[in-house]
Formats: sequence, C-alpha cells, structure tokens
Amino acid sequence: METLPAFFDPTPVAERRDCPYQAGVTADLSEFRAALATQDMLSGLKQFEARSSVQTAQAILVDWALVFAVWAACLYVSPWLAPLAVLIIGNRQRSLGNLLHDGGHWSLADESGKNDFWVRFFLAPPLFNATGLYRDSHRTHHRHLGSLQDDPDYIHRDEFHQMSWPRILAINVFSWPTWKGSVVGHLPRISWKERAVIGAWWAVVLGVLALVSGPWGAAGFLGLWLAARATVFHFITTFREITDHVGLRPGSLKGFSRNSPRSGLGKLFFHPRNNGYHLLHHLDPRIPFHALPRAHAYCMNLPWYASSHHCDGYFFGKHAIVDCWRGRCPMAIAHAESTPGSRPASVSITAHAG
Repeated sequence: METLPAFFDPTPVAERRDCPYQAGVTADLSEFRAALATQDMLSGLKQFEARSSVQTAQAILVDWALVFAVWAACLYVSPWLAPLAVLIIGNRQRSLGNLLHDGGHWSLADESGKNDFWVRFFLAPPLFNATGLYRDSHRTHHRHLGSLQDDPDYIHRDEFHQMSWPRILAINVFSWPTWKGSVVGHLPRISWKERAVIGAWWAVVLGVLALVSGPWGAAGFLGLWLAARATVFHFITTFREITDHVGLRPGSLKGFSRNSPRSGLGKLFFHPRNNGYHLLHHLDPRIPFHALPRAHAYCMNLPWYASSHHCDGYFFGKHAIVDCWRGRCPMAIAHAESTPGSRPASVSITAHAG
C-alpha cells in the first residue's frame, strides 16, 4: 500500500517566524498522545484512521444526486421549487466542501492518487478551489492555530464576549471579504492556469447539461449553484467557522477548539459529513469523516479529552454553541479563568471558501 503524505508533523518546523502558538499546539498534541499511551489507547485510535474509497464514493454520489435532483425538479416540475433547491444545494455544497477538506488531508482513499482523483474531478473545481492553495492554507491553520499573524482562519475577537450572538453572526455574515470568498472561492488568488482548469471543468459540465436539458437548463443549474453559494452556503460556512474556535482562548489546541453537537437537525444543516468534531480533527487530522463519531466515542474514555470543549446544542442547552461564542458556557468560563492572556483580532474568513 502506498504511503500517504503526512499532513501534520507534530514536530515544530522552522518557518518565517517563531510562533508561540505553534508551541502550544505541539504541546497539546504531545499531551494527547501521552494520555492515550498511559491508558493503552494509542493503538486503538489508529484503527479509526483507515480510509475508505467506498464511503467516499457513496458520500459524493449522494451529494451530487441531491443537487441534480432538485435542479431537475425546478426544471421539469415547477420553478417555484427554486428556494427549496437553493437551500438543499447550499447544504450539499457545504457537504462537498467538507469532503474536500478530507481530501486536503489525503483522507478520502488509501492512496494519494485515488484521493486526488476525487478531489480534482468532483470536489475542488465545482467549489472554485485550487487543491494546492487549499492544502497550504489549511496546513498553516493547523500548525499556527490561534495565531493572529499566521493562522489564516483566525476570526476570534475578545469584543465578542460583550456582544449578543446574533450580532457576532451578523458581523461575519455581512463581511464583504467573507461573502466574496464564499461566492468566488480561490479564483482571485490563483494562477491563470488553475483558473483555466476550473473553467474547463465547468464548461464540460454545463455543456453536458445543455445537451441533456437545453441551454436554459444549463443556465438554470449555474444560476441555482451561484445563488446557493451566495446565500445558504455562505451562511452555513460562516456559522461553522465561528463555531470552530470563536469565544475560546488562543494559546493551545485543546483550549482553542471545540466539538459541536453530535446529533439532530442542526448537525445535518451546519455540519454535514461529521464536520463538527473539530477538536478531535485537530488532535488527529488523519481520521476520515465517516470514522469521527466512533473515534469521538472512543476518546471520551480518556479524561484528558472528555474534559475538553464539547457543546450539547446549537442554540439551547447548558453548553450551547452560541453561548460559547461569547465565552459564556461553563467550560469556556473555567478555561478563561485558568489561562492568562488573549489577543483580539479582526480578520475575515477567506481561506476556507471550499
């Protein structure tokens, strides 16, 4: 079997400046592995890192089948179904983006060539993403988590602790750079060659749709796709990005990451493909999307992991996500009291357009 590239080496690497936040990330990774080893659980966690082309193929097939089904419903049943189509397509775009995220970690298949086949033909081009840029940006996020200067996904601000959660959401949803990133993805930041590849992908897809349904059918598909990216996809992606880290204390991996609710309609809408296990993902990026629930249940037997940030609801509950945005959940309050220092930032979400 081919050896897959290691996405994240916990050993600090020499980059353009020393980053104290990278040291905090590395320390928590070491603590996590040491805690697993102490409980004789380290080898058990490895079983969840197995990749599955079958699971990947099923997920991609379901997502694209839903997209084309609602497009066909608008075209052949009633154009009044367009709002429902935009809702479903936007949610499936987020799902495809989460699969792209796994592809960025080489977690979609047991060989890098197979992994990148899924990425380059079914995931990155429709989301206007370039695989290389995505991987570079996301690797930097993992290595420099919580760094104002180096983390491309850093949107935490201490002022949020004094705001209502609707205001926090509105500040980010109505940010022009954030919205632009949701709509056009990587297109403004990549080479002409990479844009040409994305353009060729779309030309082929729209050409086939035009042959099947006529020019208006192809135009309708593109219109629904762009409308979904500009609205539902943007809203879900922004909500998800806030949820990953905002309201927590930068300086460590465990203290600056949370897991979202593991069930319910909120999970299906905001975190399709198990994308809400964000703390677990940072601790072991090699675990693919389909194994995250089982890996989480396994790790909850580890006190070090069980004492981390695990939210039990999106809008309601003792550990609600929106309360944690404001540092109001019990876990966030306890961690803030025990950890000195934090820095505000005003940074837009641009790295995770996919």
